[in-house]
Amino acid sequence: MEETWVSHALRRLPDTRTCPACGTALHDGVCGHCALDLRGPRGLELYQASLAVERAIRDRQRILDEMRAEQPAAARFARSADGGTRASAAVPATVGAADAGDTGRTADAGRPDDTPGLAAPAPVGAPAGPHPGVAATPDGPAAAPRPAVALQPILAGVGAALLAVSAVVFVFFTLADQLVLRTVATLLVTAASVVAAALMRRAGLRSSAEAVATLAVALTWVCAELGLQAGAVDGAAAQLCRAALLAVVAPALVLLGARLRIRSWAAAGTVAAPLVPLLLAAGLTDGAGLTWAWIPAAVGVALLAHAGTVAQTRVGARLGLALRWESSVLRVVRTVGPGAALYAVSDLAVTDPALTTAGFAAWWAGVSAGAIALGHALRVRAWATTGLVAAPFAAFPAALALPVATVPRAWAVGAGALLVALVTLAGPWVARTTGPRVGSALRAELRLLEVVQGLAVATAVGAALLVPPLPALAPLPGDGETAVLLAGTAVVAAVLRRGTHRRWWTFAAGALGTVPALFLATGDGAAMLWVLPTAAGLTWAVLAVTLTVLVALRVRRLLPGARTRADLLLASWLVAVLAAVPAVSLAWPRLAGVLLVPLDGEPAPALGGGALGSGFLAVGLAVPALSAFVVLTLLLLAASRLGPAAGTAEGRTSLLVRVARALAPWATLLLAVLAALHQDLDGTTSLALLAALAAVLLAAATRPERAWPMLRPVVSGVRSAARGLLRASRVLTRAGGTPVGGDETPVWRSAAVVVACTALVLLTAGSWQNRPTVLGAAAVVVPLVLASRGALPRAAAPGLVGGAYAYGLVVAGVWLGWLGLDWVAAVCTVSAAASLTAAAVTVGPRVTRGEWFAVLGVTGVPFALGVLTVVGERTWWSAGAAVAMLLLELVLLLTRRPGLAPAVRVLAAGLVLPTAAVAVVSAGAVLLPGSGSPVLLPVVATAVAVVAGGAPRVAGFLTSRVPDAGTTARLVRGVLELSAVVTGAITVGLAYGRPSAGPDIAVAVLLLLAIGAGVVAREPDRTRAWWLAAALSTAAVWTALADGGVRLVEAYTLPPAVGAVLVGTLLARRAALRSAAETGADRAPAHGWRLAAAGLVLAVVPSDLTLALRDGAGDPRAWILLAAGVVLTLTVVLLLRRPRVSASWAAHARALLAGTVLLTSAGLAIESLQVAASALGAPGARFATGLAWAAAAGASALVAAAGARPGAPSARLRRLLDVAGHTPALLFLTAGAVANAEPHWGAIVTLWALEVALLVLLVLVARRLLRGLTTGVPAWAVWGAALAAAIAAWSPRELRVEVFSLPLGVGLVVAGSFALGAWEARLRIAGPGTADLPRPTLVGWPVGWTGSWALLAPGILALLGPSVLATFTDPQTWRAVLVVGVALAGVLVGSRRRLASPFLLGVWVLPVEVLIVFVSQLGTEISAVPWMLTLAAAGGVLLIIATLDERRTEGYGGAAAYLRDLR
Repeated sequence: MEETWVSHALRRLPDTRTCPACGTALHDGVCGHCALDLRGPRGLELYQASLAVERAIRDRQRILDEMRAEQPAAARFARSADGGTRASAAVPATVGAADAGDTGRTADAGRPDDTPGLAAPAPVGAPAGPHPGVAATPDGPAAAPRPAVALQPILAGVGAALLAVSAVVFVFFTLADQLVLRTVATLLVTAASVVAAALMRRAGLRSSAEAVATLAVALTWVCAELGLQAGAVDGAAAQLCRAALLAVVAPALVLLGARLRIRSWAAAGTVAAPLVPLLLAAGLTDGAGLTWAWIPAAVGVALLAHAGTVAQTRVGARLGLALRWESSVLRVVRTVGPGAALYAVSDLAVTDPALTTAGFAAWWAGVSAGAIALGHALRVRAWATTGLVAAPFAAFPAALALPVATVPRAWAVGAGALLVALVTLAGPWVARTTGPRVGSALRAELRLLEVVQGLAVATAVGAALLVPPLPALAPLPGDGETAVLLAGTAVVAAVLRRGTHRRWWTFAAGALGTVPALFLATGDGAAMLWVLPTAAGLTWAVLAVTLTVLVALRVRRLLPGARTRADLLLASWLVAVLAAVPAVSLAWPRLAGVLLVPLDGEPAPALGGGALGSGFLAVGLAVPALSAFVVLTLLLLAASRLGPAAGTAEGRTSLLVRVARALAPWATLLLAVLAALHQDLDGTTSLALLAALAAVLLAAATRPERAWPMLRPVVSGVRSAARGLLRASRVLTRAGGTPVGGDETPVWRSAAVVVACTALVLLTAGSWQNRPTVLGAAAVVVPLVLASRGALPRAAAPGLVGGAYAYGLVVAGVWLGWLGLDWVAAVCTVSAAASLTAAAVTVGPRVTRGEWFAVLGVTGVPFALGVLTVVGERTWWSAGAAVAMLLLELVLLLTRRPGLAPAVRVLAAGLVLPTAAVAVVSAGAVLLPGSGSPVLLPVVATAVAVVAGGAPRVAGFLTSRVPDAGTTARLVRGVLELSAVVTGAITVGLAYGRPSAGPDIAVAVLLLLAIGAGVVAREPDRTRAWWLAAALSTAAVWTALADGGVRLVEAYTLPPAVGAVLVGTLLARRAALRSAAETGADRAPAHGWRLAAAGLVLAVVPSDLTLALRDGAGDPRAWILLAAGVVLTLTVVLLLRRPRVSASWAAHARALLAGTVLLTSAGLAIESLQVAASALGAPGARFATGLAWAAAAGASALVAAAGARPGAPSARLRRLLDVAGHTPALLFLTAGAVANAEPHWGAIVTLWALEVALLVLLVLVARRLLRGLTTGVPAWAVWGAALAAAIAAWSPRELRVEVFSLPLGVGLVVAGSFALGAWEARLRIAGPGTADLPRPTLVGWPVGWTGSWALLAPGILALLGPSVLATFTDPQTWRAVLVVGVALAGVLVGSRRRLASPFLLGVWVLPVEVLIVFVSQLGTEISAVPWMLTLAAAGGVLLIIATLDERRTEGYGGAAAYLRDLR
């Protein structure tokens, strides 16, 4: 018992992670909140004073505890106050010690009894991390403790591991032939390590002691194995010896670990102890053949693991820390123990022929029951779970043990599965008994048992389908054996429903109780299609009648609940419905056969006497199928009228009734359709019945106020008959049913509408069986579709009108074909008629707006077909159709009718020109002899130019004619211009594509279109059309050049390029002069310079592409580009010294010329790559030539960047030049040098020198960037170029990889070191938390980046990575030693300077390199003795440094450096 301030003071006083004044976290010994600096002698003095106060408080608390222990009344009060938890809450040192044990922290110095105390603080002034304990802050509550890993354990662990590896190398690779000497040497080393660990722990060096103790454990195992090999013990005896040795060593390790407080020994002993039973079982199995020994061995493993967890609790209390991961391992072993025993039982059944099925069941039941009992006794939930889940499965082999002669195997399987399901009912009892002891209700286990129940019942159902016949069940009809087993399964499902109260078992019982009727009714023949659903339906009907009678008589003892009744009826009803599915499925092929009638080909000229249907799918609707559909309909109608027997009550309707009421109307009306399509009826009768059915259903579904006036009496009569049927259904209430309510009327109405539409579709499709029925059905279908507007929503009216109109046009076109017209004439005639009809509808006001649009939409289809006919054949028919459509388009364009959507008017405007073109082409093809392209294409081009130029006039006319048409007029103008563009493009394509036109016609068309574009460009808001005019004129010139046989690329690109440059420059000059004259500002508008830039790109880029695509070097274009670059560079220099026009104009000009110089430099770089690809010349001379071109390219790019930077016209360009202006030069130089690399010493040395120069440049760039200066090239680009040069120089394999990798790594490390030093200096000057750093970016590295991971890790990886990989591919002793040395240096530097990346990367590289050395033939390619000495020296150095650090830490009161303190 202690006061709150005591525990708080004991946490805060020795804490060096937070400020002693305000509690804020410290950074490098300085508080980021109150700026208190704790570094230096005064900070150490404060820390010593805090430790003195802590010791005084502990002495005070000890005296209080002793006084309270001497006074019984005070002791009783303390026990009642803290609830008996005095040991865990009296001194907070336990928490600190636990953390110290897990992280390697040492105990407080100066304690002779070595009692675990508070967590050791870090040295004053060292980088501090978050508080490891609970630290109170002024801004909030106490922070949660965070685990900390000290550096000393890592150093000690790595050093011990290296010493262990060196010992292994010494034993196995230096004394390979002297087994006894190896054993003795290993024993001596083991004994020395044990003694060293004990002495270190006694001296208070916990981290070092733990590392050496771990080494001792590993060496103990090596000694044991060497001893067995020296004694020539193998086989079963070796396993038994291992078990005996482990049985002695494991407890000894636990006792020594607890006595000396060495965690690694205690952990090793407790974790290794469960291996003893496994080794004993392996020995007994190999020696005595006792294969069953694995079963008790698995149980023993679980018991030892449980004992280990208990022992670890006491050992942890002795050590003053929590053995977390050891406990986790033992808990996992304890959990899998019973499961492993069950697996051993299963394996025994497979491997031991003497084990019977009954014996297997006994073993399984014994292990399962034992697991439950042990879990209950020892309070282990995992054991109880395993036994509870596995126990029911013992019933299955017990059933299989029955004699096959008496009980066939399938019957045994089914009975066993049902027994498994029944045994699971004991699960809730076990959960109620064992659950409180294991601290759980075992809900997950019970859920799993429910899954087992479902699988068991499913297995029984599957077995029922395979049971053989039994003599006792021979009198039963059909498949009586399956029916009996399924009935038993239904009974089990009912028992499960009673025992588990799960609703799904009600469904299972209902379904399984109905399925036996199907098997009893099983037979042969097509009659089964309706016998099976009839049997299931009768079973359901009996159940429904029985429940109805029980409800009526109110027999409560036999009557299930409302929900149970509803579930039973629903499950049974679903079985009956599913039984009818095979027969009902035959109805859909019948409907499909009618729908496929139009695919039969040409309809018959006269009426026939056959049934309605297609020849592709000749499927009749047989009587059994129709009977099954009748049964299904009756099931639906009967279920829809169920009353309280199905759980229906006031305000609540069961799911069965709701589903039946939703499906009954559809099934009933569909049955009427199928009856009309019966195969015994001829086609004409079926069509007449479909028409009558559709008419009646539409009349029943149509509202009288929306019907046609002539049809309103018929509609009223049909609706009156339907209401009479509704009144007649009230009789059902006397039999316990329910009448048809008003809420069911919408479903019947929806079904009537859908089935009526289906009948119309079938009528339409089936009428194409004969020509007379096509016309007759069209005369019926079109009025019925129009009349259906009264039954369907108003939104469907346009679609119905459009559909009826379209079908009428189709029938008209087909009849025209039957009358003798060809396809083109019929299509064009229908198109013309449709266009005229649409024009008449547009003028007439009797149709609604939606129906009008539907007529217009349908009219577009025959017009499109008429236009398509022009492609194959141009006749007067197509011309007439086009003229009719043109008339419609003009009507739509110029009409004043209200309600016309602007989109329709705009669409009509867009189609005027294409339609006129089609009419001209069709008429010209008929009038002109031969090909009309030479005449018609210029005519169409002229029309295009006229329409494009006259579009503004048309828009003005519409504005004056149509009210409020301003926006529409603008859209019409735009669409007219767009149609002119599209039609002109098509005309140009035809001029180039048709052989009869030729280049001269193409030139004429292009010129006419250019004239039209010029006319359009004269409009104030269409000045950009000059670009189109220029493009068309250029195309005309190019066509003429191509016709003249000119093949030089520059002949095509230079003229427009020069023109663009001149025009753009003059426009920019004029704009600059005008701006200076008007405003006095020195500004240069950008559009002129954009044109000039496009011209310069067009002048240079084609030459670059030609160089790139051409094979071989020596193209004169390279020299021309070089000369052009020199001239442009001189021009840039001239403009820089003597600006022209204005300063802004000169700056823009310099930027464009510099960009052009960059493009010429790209051409020079391409020439360098072409030199590399060529095989001409000596290797050294070829490399020199390619390098010269690359140097020229780099120099040109460098000069271009230098010339564009002064006075750059935009801030964005200046930023780009400052960041990456010199990157192209670097890229060109490096790419050329790398591409021309050859296996020649001159090339190798040059590339290595280039690599070194680039790395020096990298360091200089990093220095300048850190000083805030610009470099024009990112640091990563410089290093990437150096990497490319290094790879190219190394690729001939003349030198080792370290010659190139070491400079790469050193360069990156030096650059990162400069950045790290700058960051540390900034922190020292500005203080922690106040250093304002730039935002770190990948491009700007190392500026803005902090920490060793970002600054040093890339260089370290580049330094060590290639050598580590090369150790595997090219093993060398010196290379392995080098890697270990560099990694060791990184570990030392990282631990001394508190740098994370050197420390951790060195720690990771050491084991990786050791593993690679062992894989890469240690002892052959790599000498064992130097490698052993290297590992021993490295391990010794690390272990000595760790020990010295820990001893030095002890001298400062237990302070230590932590992994979280690394930067």
